[in-house]
Amino acid sequence: MQAAQTTPIKSHYDYLDATIDKFGELVFGKPNAGHFCDGMIVAHGDKCYSYMKNALEEHGIPEHRFTMLYLLTYTSEMDRPKPESYDWVISNYAKYLPHLLAAEEAAGISGLYPTAIPLSA
Repeated sequence: MQAAQTTPIKSHYDYLDATIDKFGELVFGKPNAGHFCDGMIVAHGDKCYSYMKNALEEHGIPEHRFTMLYLLTYTSEMDRPKPESYDWVISNYAKYLPHLLAAEEAAGISGLYPTAIPLSA
């Protein structure tokens, strides 16, 4: 059973604020540890606008989840040249989906998006 949404999510900034600490803890194996922070959201959260719609339309990846993974391209998780950020997010969605789901559950917003990996991802 999906948890009821308790936090209103109106934008990708709301989503990031609600989930980024838990997601960073899961990805990097330690609580927030400077990998993800408010500064990263402010500095880079707007750079993914041009990609978000395409990720949803072409690959079925929800825009807010795309944004979270896009922020990973500014960390040591990114293993490609920066201009390949979009492709990196698309090809790594399945890898990080369990962490996204756990962060959404911890934030009380599970059930907003599909839990399965889109066929085109």
